Amino acid sequence: MHTTHKKSILLSLLLFCTTLAVQTSVHASAAYEPRVEIVADCVDHLVLKGIAHILKHGRKITSHAGDALQANNTTYVLLNSLRRVHALRAPTSIQYVCREFLAYFDGSLKVKDGLAQASKVWKDLADANGEICSNYGYYVFRQNIPGTQMTQYDWVIDCLMKNNDSRKAFININDISHKKPTTGQDFPCTIGMQFLIKPGDDGLNYVCCEVSSRSTDVFTGLPYDMAFFSFVTELVYTDLQERLPKEKSDMLKLGYTTMTTTFTQIYDKTLSKAQDLLAKNEHLLTACPQGSTSVSSKSSSSTSCANSSRRATVENLLIRTPSASSTPLSTSRSSLGSAERNSTENTTPSGSTPTSPPTTQPDTPDQHLDHTNPTRHHIPPFSLNQPTSTYSPILEGATPDDVEN
Repeated sequence: MHTTHKKSILLSLLLFCTTLAVQTSVHASAAYEPRVEIVADCVDHLVLKGIAHILKHGRKITSHAGDALQANNTTYVLLNSLRRVHALRAPTSIQYVCREFLAYFDGSLKVKDGLAQASKVWKDLADANGEICSNYGYYVFRQNIPGTQMTQYDWVIDCLMKNNDSRKAFININDISHKKPTTGQDFPCTIGMQFLIKPGDDGLNYVCCEVSSRSTDVFTGLPYDMAFFSFVTELVYTDLQERLPKEKSDMLKLGYTTMTTTFTQIYDKTLSKAQDLLAKNEHLLTACPQGSTSVSSKSSSSTSCANSSRRATVENLLIRTPSASSTPLSTSRSSLGSAERNSTENTTPSGSTPTSPPTTQPDTPDQHLDHTNPTRHHIPPFSLNQPTSTYSPILEGATPDDVEN
């Protein structure tokens, strides 16, 4: 074939493909939705804002886990990684997260060894061997990188120790092994966790975590996942602060934790409970505490804090940790230790006379610091080999309302 003729054919094909690409992009733009960022100082606010967002912008979907109201392309931002406890549904929410933490620290994929102690639902998700895939602690603390004795947590610390600007400090959770035909119904929602040291506009450096997720149930998944991810962020921060040279560790602070999810939903089976939770606590969002914003979206003008924009919040507030002068919700707690205390502080022993609680100042992050070592927080002691019969005192069968899958 003549060379000129070949060029003519190739040019015609190129023009055809270009035209097709333009037409396709026009159709695709109709489905594109800008990312929504939901920003708050504490998990309780994130849950309430997430519920409000889904109720307003979600669409009905059908899945194997049930019908749901679902929104897309959402990022949940926890500005203060210490305020990780979902207290609005205490004591059940606190009881569940304590059990889930124990299961994660144990790191066993055998459902009977941990997660079944947190919720009976996990038993139904296990495979024929009694194993599940969503024990995130296994991937963080137990799973060794092939050919090494290094865990993925060790990998993160090693990467950031060698290079504070490392882009490799990543923990993989959902992987190809979860697609085996023998795997049960449990398919991890979390794809992975990226850790980074981010310079702040105050001259300090912040240890942050950005989580990628395929799907997040705002009512039964977000509060507990965010609790664990922010806790691991604090562990990374503390390890780095202890290991880095003093001139670097003095400049290091605990930063934010984010969860970016393709889908975020409320299932029909928990919809009425989510609506009730929002109705009872919506007043907490009207004041919009310092360092936090309402839902940012296409119609964010009606829900944003006064004199605050989404971009200003993302650029200027994500890299700051709140000071002790901020005013947190009285129902929130800034550490796991205070959460467990909160679950028992109103308990009166049998035969005792209830007494009025002492007058105290509102909780601040600094109240839960061990002042002999300002980087350490009061975390309740636990044993990785603790028998299931001695788990923290929890109502038999108490669970979150369901487990998102």
